[in-house]
Amino acid sequence: MSSTSAAKSIHLKACPNKPNCVSSQASDEHTIAPFILTKTPPINMTQLAELVSQVDARTNISHEDDKLHAEFTSRVFG
Repeated sequence: MSSTSAAKSIHLKACPNKPNCVSSQASDEHTIAPFILTKTPPINMTQLAELVSQVDARTNISHEDDKLHAEFTSRVFG
């Protein structure tokens, strides 16, 4: 993460009251460690979105500028 993007404050929506949601900004049972991206030159968000989509075909991904939003649907819970 570059110092410019690290300085930006991006606030995510809080997790709903469901056990299958995690957030790097949560301070309760939904908390998860954030992914730390360290790469120079700056990360290509289109390439990153493509890599994340390869994790599972049922991944819903959107991205803009320096923000990537990915939702994964569980095979077990749908």
